Amino acid sequence: MSIMKLRFLGLCALAVIASCLYPVCQVLRLPEKVSLSIAPGVSLELILVRPGEFLMGASGNIVQQSKFPPRKVRITKPYYLGKYEITQQQWSAIMGSNPSCFLSPVNPVERFNTVECYEFIARLNKNGYGRFRLPAEAEWEFACRAGTTSAFSWGDQTSEATLYCNFADSAAGEGSIFKRFGFGWADMNARDGFETTSPVGSFKPNPAGFYDMHGNLWEICSDWYSETYLPDSPVIDPAGPETGEIHVLRGGSWGDEITNCISGSRAKQWDTRWWVMGMRVAWDPPGPLHRLVHVFRY
Repeated sequence: MSIMKLRFLGLCALAVIASCLYPVCQVLRLPEKVSLSIAPGVSLELILVRPGEFLMGASGNIVQQSKFPPRKVRITKPYYLGKYEITQQQWSAIMGSNPSCFLSPVNPVERFNTVECYEFIARLNKNGYGRFRLPAEAEWEFACRAGTTSAFSWGDQTSEATLYCNFADSAAGEGSIFKRFGFGWADMNARDGFETTSPVGSFKPNPAGFYDMHGNLWEICSDWYSETYLPDSPVIDPAGPETGEIHVLRGGSWGDEITNCISGSRAKQWDTRWWVMGMRVAWDPPGPLHRLVHVFRY
């Protein structure tokens, strides 16, 4: 074989190797955290979630709310997820109004409907930062677990719940809403200090740095809700059923028992305006991805 042919084959081999390594290099160069200005004086903080595998639905020592057994799922693409739930300040800055019942600019927004949720995201996308979207259910749980297989991202101990989670404790049980409607499931032996929603970031974060993944508000995901989808869904980047009428909710809320706030807990969006439902956005940055390293890092 001639030297020219060897050189040509060598260059071809290098090109193949480079094409394989390029996506890996892109992921490695992504900043771990970004802060985007979405309106004058209002920013949105996001954390990078790198690809990996996890046991979706694992529940530790607490019986999982879902009837389906845990299964291994692979996330193949990096994405960013909001460090916090969307606040009323962020919502108001984009939408010009605030549908929430429990009014405070630092509390998470609630009582929006699905149409308004997607309109909020559409307006975010006009900023030209890339693509904002709702996280898929699998993406949400992957970020929530952050490498754990226990019932909660902090472990299996419910005794530590008031450090990490705003749930139906004695503060909620003694509050006007629980008394008005006769709700009787509050844990009167625990107290997190909040009758309803709490300012985002009031509790300890999970191992990846995300706040309020357990409790405060159920978070709407992009997946349509189905009782039969999970057992036969793809193990690689599952995105939910192709059609549906209501969305999946994850994470539990201030009005739920602590066992409804485990990492694998899921619910269905059963009301159009619900004071226990909020949202957290995912973000796919524009390419080339490496250009963002020096632009949005904080």
